[in-house]
Amino acid sequence: KDPKERLGCHPQTGFADIQGHPFFRNVDWDMMEQKQVVPPFKPNISGEFGLDNFDSQFTNEPVQLTPDDDDIV
Repeated sequence: KDPKERLGCHPQTGFADIQGHPFFRNVDWDMMEQKQVVPPFKPNISGEFGLDNFDSQFTNEPVQLTPDDDDIV
């Protein structure tokens, strides 16, 4: 997969692409910026690196890093 095609990874429009995505249509971005949004779900975690909320099918997979894009980073 091309990292440049991922949602939010276009250098000029990345954040606007996220804000405009239908999944986030009900997000009040002004309230979010002011940290006034109550999360709909707050998971319990066992620690800083707790993986309790992730299926072991995914946590046991090898890590595949994609190269950094200097336009995005």
